[in-house]
This record gives sequence, C-alpha cells and structure tokens, in this order.
Amino acid sequence: MRGRMLTGISAAGLLAVTVLAGCETPYDSRQGEVRHVVRLADQPAPSAVAPVPPPSGPAAVDLRSAEDHANLAATLFDRHEYERAIAECDQAIALQSWNGKAYELRGAAHYLLHDYDGAFKDLTAAVQLNPRNSNAFGTRGAVYLSTHEYDRAIGDLDVALDLDPNFAAAYNSRAMAYFRKGDYRHAIRDFDDTIA
Repeated sequence: MRGRMLTGISAAGLLAVTVLAGCETPYDSRQGEVRHVVRLADQPAPSAVAPVPPPSGPAAVDLRSAEDHANLAATLFDRHEYERAIAECDQAIALQSWNGKAYELRGAAHYLLHDYDGAFKDLTAAVQLNPRNSNAFGTRGAVYLSTHEYDRAIGDLDVALDLDPNFAAAYNSRAMAYFRKGDYRHAIRDFDDTIA
C-alpha cells in the first residue's frame, strides 16, 4: 500500500503543497478538490555532496541564525505567505549557502507564485546539494508538468519514485504527465498506484 500524504507542515519539516491538476492554481479549500500533491521534506544531505564547508568559530553563530530563518520561512509558507517565506529563505541561504532545506522551500514558494524559472533554479540547487532528496525531484517534476515539459517531468518523477517508492504524489504527477502526452496505459497504471 502506498503512503498517505499530509497537507500542511509538521514540526519535523514535512510539507505538502497542493495544487489543482490541470492548472497552476494553488489549492483552494473552498473548491474542495485536491488532485495533485507535491511533498517537500527536510532530508539530510549525503556526505559526498558539500559545496561549502560549514564555518567554525564565531561564524558558527550564523548557522543557528540560518536555521532560524529557514524554520521561520517554513512557518510563513504554511500560512501561505510565500513572498515573506522567500525573503526568509534568502536570508538563510545568504548565511548558509549549502542549506538545501531553504532552497527546496524557496523553490516551492516560487512554484506556487508561478515563478517557474525561480522554482527550477532553486529546486535544481536542492537536488545538487542532496541528490537523494526525492521531494525536491518530485517538486521539480511538478514544475516541468506545469510548463508542459512532460518528458522532463517524467524523468524527475522517475528519480523521485526510485528514491521513494511510496511517494504517492509523484505517482499522481507522473500519471498527469503521461495523460497529457496521450500515454493512457502508463497514466492509468500510475493513477492506480496513487490510490493503492
């Protein structure tokens, strides 16, 4: 059975972004319909990827501040204050350029504000910082889906599912990409996996 998705954000950093399938409009609970879910989570970066070494000494104080900015950004994101969340992520990244959580969150905020170039740039940075981050691949796949680049969407969603076979939202997004390409056999298979 596939894992269930949550919307909102938990203290552990699990974050779900909901958007309606077939358009780039953020989910509106008054519409009562969720068909496409993008999940983001804070995952540790592998030791093989470290673009900038952590500072030591007095600069280490900035690390806590960077994490504080990233946590505040997550709270603002949960409140749908995407512009303010982006500003906090900017601060976190300025203090800690290897903060994958901030890149991932800022990319998701750009995505929901329909800034697909900004979203792509930040989500690409997030996957470069942590190539095992299924959520960043899944969200970048959703960006490709929104920009009608279905083959690229399927490629990123394949990676997301290789990393996390229980990522139900990635099955749903990949099904939408196949459906829009006219590949109904694969679309039905992925839609079945979404609800299984």
